[in-house]
Amino acid sequence: MIVPDSHEKKLNIYSASDDSRLQGERAVAILQAVCKKWQALFPGTWIKLVDRYGVAFYETPGRPMPSIHYSLPLTFYEERFGTLYSQGPLSPTPLTRELAVELSGAATQLEKWGETEGERRGEKVSRLLAEGLQDETYLLMQLCNLSDPPWTVTAVQIVQPLPFQQMHLLRQFLLAHLWRYEPSFPFLGWRPNGMWALLPETASDVWATKLSALLREWSALYPAVPIAIYWDQCPDASILVNKLHHINRLMDFAAHGQVSGLLNQRFDRHFLSYLANISPENLRRLVVDTLGPLLDPEHQDTLRTLYKYLEYHQSVAKVAGSLFVHKNTVIYRIHQAEQILNQNFKDTNSVAEIWIALQALSLLDMAPSL
Repeated sequence: MIVPDSHEKKLNIYSASDDSRLQGERAVAILQAVCKKWQALFPGTWIKLVDRYGVAFYETPGRPMPSIHYSLPLTFYEERFGTLYSQGPLSPTPLTRELAVELSGAATQLEKWGETEGERRGEKVSRLLAEGLQDETYLLMQLCNLSDPPWTVTAVQIVQPLPFQQMHLLRQFLLAHLWRYEPSFPFLGWRPNGMWALLPETASDVWATKLSALLREWSALYPAVPIAIYWDQCPDASILVNKLHHINRLMDFAAHGQVSGLLNQRFDRHFLSYLANISPENLRRLVVDTLGPLLDPEHQDTLRTLYKYLEYHQSVAKVAGSLFVHKNTVIYRIHQAEQILNQNFKDTNSVAEIWIALQALSLLDMAPSL
């Protein structure tokens, strides 16, 4: 057996990467050509073609969406795969049906290529987690369109028994929203029960808003299939492996405890490593031992107020504004919490212990919308 040297290996890697990229470019070009046929069917008129999730395949350039527009469902074998929007009335014709078949075929071909690319990138992340940051692995990731750091690293997964039954739905949904059928495929890779996304760093508030919107849309489409999302920022490659392991631990915990939602909003990130390494059973014991009688449903408002009080660094004014209650109500509830727990919130040790328990409570999804 002849083992190729590192130079030959790199040539083979580059060749395979170019072949895959060219396949994607051809698939995108076919989709764009079909979309232009739709535009030719409505010359000089604004149209928009979207997929089953509302993500655009095509929109007439240089024209804003009119305030009054019409829609036509696009189907193939009686299954809806998209929608045509136009500024004029629409009705199905033999030609629109023919073009719908073409569009469905082009979109399906491109989606399959995207799914294959997601599998390739997922393999690279798995290799990175198993072997650490090696030059060859990092090169492979760069050839799979990994941008230069810093990155926003995101993990998404289904958190219910037998997740594989809905996995294809989640992956198609995420591909559509995070890729958007562009010629350049971002670094989106499959992970157990979901997807990794390693994308150029985005401002925290912008990315949190985008992921919250994704979560709402998914929940509206598939309310019986809860998902968990977590994201973090990674400034350079030297800590990428640790960051991925860090997120993996949290996602494993979410799957085990069936904790769903945008996890960043559920707990203080500074306690992530500590809490995610504790079993749900031990976390529940910590919560009950620390918060005890405050977990009773009759103290729900007091519990929520206490969480906000510590989250806002004991600012009564901020808590009152957040909960839309009077300052005196906040003061009363905090005093009530001190009595119920027999604690003094001016004592640093007491506050730290209670805050950790509240984070564990939020992570376990035992609390009412904290």
